[in-house]
Amino acid sequence: MNGHGGELNPQSLERWILQSNDPSQPTAQMQAIIMLRDWSLSSPREVVIASMFQVLDQSSEETAQFYSLGTLGRMPLDETERASFRQYLLYRYPPASSTFLRNKVAWILARFLWEDVPMRWTTLEHDLIHHLSVSQPALFCKILETAMEEFSAVVIREDPNNVDYDEEQTLTTNSSFYSTKHDMRRVKDYFKDYINEYGEATGKQPNDLATNTLAHRLFDRVVKVLEESIVLLRNGNDANRQAIETVALALKSMRQFLMWIDLFPADTQGEGAAQSKAIEILLYLLSVSDYPAHIHVLTFQVLKEWNSGAQSTHATSQVSDHELHVYSAVFEQIHKANLLPYNVESSAPIEVVIEVAKFVDSAGQHLLNMFVIQSANATSEIQVNADKIKSALFQALDLFFRAFSYDDIDVSAAVFPLSGNLISEMEKQASLRMHLPQLLNVLYSQMKYPADFSYDYEDELVAEEMTYRADLAKLFGKMVRIDSNICLQFVVETAQRMEGISKAPTQDVEVFLRLLYHFCEGLRPSPGLKVVMKNQVFCSLLTALHNSDIADHPHREVLCLYYETSVRYHPIFMTNSGNAKVTNTPLLSRVLEAMVRLRS
Repeated sequence: MNGHGGELNPQSLERWILQSNDPSQPTAQMQAIIMLRDWSLSSPREVVIASMFQVLDQSSEETAQFYSLGTLGRMPLDETERASFRQYLLYRYPPASSTFLRNKVAWILARFLWEDVPMRWTTLEHDLIHHLSVSQPALFCKILETAMEEFSAVVIREDPNNVDYDEEQTLTTNSSFYSTKHDMRRVKDYFKDYINEYGEATGKQPNDLATNTLAHRLFDRVVKVLEESIVLLRNGNDANRQAIETVALALKSMRQFLMWIDLFPADTQGEGAAQSKAIEILLYLLSVSDYPAHIHVLTFQVLKEWNSGAQSTHATSQVSDHELHVYSAVFEQIHKANLLPYNVESSAPIEVVIEVAKFVDSAGQHLLNMFVIQSANATSEIQVNADKIKSALFQALDLFFRAFSYDDIDVSAAVFPLSGNLISEMEKQASLRMHLPQLLNVLYSQMKYPADFSYDYEDELVAEEMTYRADLAKLFGKMVRIDSNICLQFVVETAQRMEGISKAPTQDVEVFLRLLYHFCEGLRPSPGLKVVMKNQVFCSLLTALHNSDIADHPHREVLCLYYETSVRYHPIFMTNSGNAKVTNTPLLSRVLEAMVRLRS
């Protein structure tokens, strides 16, 4: 055959495919690409489909198999062809010899799940749970992860604020994995047993606390796969690499499940017991220090999603003893592994420490919210639960301060949401204000730039450092709003720590000036500038600054920030004389003289 439509034996087709993927011979590669394109366009679709199946069956080359899978996955298949292709991948296609082949199969089957469930794929549960999770557990987990990831993609695509949304894409061509919110709702409803395999409503409502839905059964099977893979790892056989990969895929599937499907907190017995088993396994994974870093990263991500689910299912302030036990167990494991040590870096990889901080932030926010609710509605009946929540909250806050003060901005910034909420709740809960001095001390340390900081505004890393400190300044404004007197006293003390401001380290002077500059932003009523200029302590501090030798400081950033502070608090240069405002000439002259010096 010379590029015209018609039958083509699998061996010839395989040669074309391999040649089209061989960049070492550009001319031959281009020729093969053209021949494949011409053949696929000119041949009847039945011939193309049959030829691709033959290549899948007969070729041992991964490149040829991948090409055939991709071609079949893109083609518009009728219902019978789709069912045949699905059955072939589930029951006849051998376990993929490589990750990229397995992922391709998972992508195709996940797309079928979205488009065909439930009416056109009525055997989904049997195919996935009873067959694939046993014969190919890694593929089973990858299908679920890929299908669940599409929930996120749908939300992004159909967000009216998403400028990349393409309204002209449709499902009619089957050319890509492109689903809609209608598909998402249908799949979710089937998973939750709101509709049956015929697409008919079952009568179940969102408030029904069912624990034996298809979603639960799929999740339970993922947990079983995870458990069995860990057993293989414990035995230390030759399949360790594959077992680790399956553990990771099971954790990813669990994470996606918990993000999008409401799995209510389980009892320790009965149909929902697998969820308790999942927590037990997660705690075990945290206890094994020699697992690869990505396993610990995924474990904390799953725990964070579990915590988010716990928050969303709490209509009241009650937190179960089981949940509190999980929090305490995870916090204890973080301490045991020394993942968030004070004043030194953890020996764990930084990506693990970042995920630890994110979990602490999520758990801390949940416990803080429950603590505030129960404190406001305290009764003798719930006092015992309130004391347990308070104990867990203080465990979380200990880890929070370790993360907040960590010498890595990604770790520290991960707990910014909790720090903001903690400061806000201080306004309602006086008992929480005991943490304000510690917050100020950590903030002071974190606002200091590294000694070798370049101030190169075009450098990406420098920009990240500056953004981080801008967010710290916003937190400081919130602290001022809670207790301006304590915060002002703190600013005064930072100034007193510097014996000679012109010779003080740049980081110390800069932090003092930044705290001074942003102080008025937290004062109420607005504008804070008018309020602060009536404060004698603050005005005395400004006067002392202008009368100091700060203009002799050698670093330009200190001088620039000093001038910005001078401009912001310009009313200090005016004094009252009877009923009139007159210029404070001596004070203003010092600033102007500094500005016109040759060095400035």
